[in-house]
Amino acid sequence: MGLETKICEPYAPQPSGVTDIATSKTVKSVRYYNLAGMESATPFSGVNIAITTYTDGTTTSSKVIK
Repeated sequence: MGLETKICEPYAPQPSGVTDIATSKTVKSVRYYNLAGMESATPFSGVNIAITTYTDGTTTSSKVIK
């Protein structure tokens, strides 16, 4: 019985089909909260937590010192 030699190509995965993700987030509203949990449409004096809501339904939070 003879042995057969095969040359194999290296495995190179192909892209999944997602080539570009383009999105634009638009701010829907921004609400401010002080450290006691009181809500306002404008920042309080001192430390605030700003909650930004976007039109796609996502939110972000950040600390704002005024």
